[in-house]
Amino acid sequence: MHMRIINAGSGSKGNCTIVSSGDTHIMIDCGIGISRIRRLCQEYGIDHLDGLVLTHRHSDHTRFLSYFMDTTIYTMDPDLPHQVMVESMKTYDIHGMTMIPFWLSHDAPYTFGIKLMDLTESIMMISDTGYVPSPVLKLGYDATYLMVECNHDIQMLLDTNRPYPLKARILGDEGHLNNEDGAKAIAMMVGPHTTTIMAAHISQQANDPNKVMDVLSRELKPLNRDDLTIVTLDQNQSTCKGEV
Repeated sequence: MHMRIINAGSGSKGNCTIVSSGDTHIMIDCGIGISRIRRLCQEYGIDHLDGLVLTHRHSDHTRFLSYFMDTTIYTMDPDLPHQVMVESMKTYDIHGMTMIPFWLSHDAPYTFGIKLMDLTESIMMISDTGYVPSPVLKLGYDATYLMVECNHDIQMLLDTNRPYPLKARILGDEGHLNNEDGAKAIAMMVGPHTTTIMAAHISQQANDPNKVMDVLSRELKPLNRDDLTIVTLDQNQSTCKGEV
């Protein structure tokens, strides 16, 4: 079996990804408009969801939760609706796919990322964190797909007219990964079976996809992996990689 990754949108205004393997479909977060999600499900023949993973409570990840209350919900946050409370670094089976959640450092309590695996491929999803803990880097090594936050260019963020406390929050240990830190984490996780890198949660005000690509190219150059597919995820349009 092979994985298909459909990102419906990624950024501070909304996030949603659907990972499919065979007839198993798992949605990660539901912060993107329901009409776009429904259109993508119809386009790719997704007629059901086997699970919804809510990585944390911020509205750009949960805004359209009311439409998915009949889906089995997995989360670490006891204050979010759920059927399954997950724990960091434990293993969970979702209709034949394996999920390993892991703790991340963000200013929303119980924030986590996930690794999803089928029999042949895997995806590592890291977003909304001020840094990447060493055990997470180890877990992510050699994943087929690496979807990792590259939220901001530091100088561009400092040059915005945002209030200083907001800038400090984003730059802090419970904020978001900048381009350099995201790219370094990606480079440390690339292995022989890695095929695709997806830079996620790119700020529209404090970043530029071209800057993201430049930093990724610089960090990945020593690996001599010209075969890698590298994409920047967009807030306003979907991206699909892989085939089931």
